[in-house]
Amino acid sequence: MLKVPAAPDEVSSHIAMKAYGGNGAVRLRASETSGAQLLDRAIPGTPLTILVGEGRDDEATSIICDVVKNLHSALPPIGIPMIGSLRAAFDRYPQLTEQPIPSEFVSRARAMFLELAQYQGRRGLLNGDLNPDNVVFDTNRGWLAIDPKGIIGEPEYEFGAMLRNPVERPHLFANPLIVQRRVEIISD
Repeated sequence: MLKVPAAPDEVSSHIAMKAYGGNGAVRLRASETSGAQLLDRAIPGTPLTILVGEGRDDEATSIICDVVKNLHSALPPIGIPMIGSLRAAFDRYPQLTEQPIPSEFVSRARAMFLELAQYQGRRGLLNGDLNPDNVVFDTNRGWLAIDPKGIIGEPEYEFGAMLRNPVERPHLFANPLIVQRRVEIISD
């Protein structure tokens, strides 16, 4: 499968995929400095979002935890941006035509993010967008990550995308009981 980066935050994806070496992620066969990647295809490629939609959120959360363990065995490569570079997403939010989250919440989240990004402890290579849409099933290899952003940061940051997704199901990620249950599973 050929993947060509469509956004600036996808340019380091091929570096992350190379570092993973197929451990917890689809295998990278070749890449270009432009970010273009030739990847193995996960077959059937069923996204983890299907399990979430079937009410199997606990199982989906456990699967993401297993994928994270595999991904985090990779050493951080050179050429991957630090987590603080993600502040640009907060800066772009006011320009969006659709703003599903009230701007005052985004402003508070931005301030917290900037503070936390300054004080990083142990850092490693993160997928950076490990949500149920970016974990797919392969008959031979099990659940695998796809589409990493590729950033360097604290391992705990990895679970943020899962906690605020799937975006098309706000009744899940905005439900305090479900979020609490996800955090309990992650913490085990």
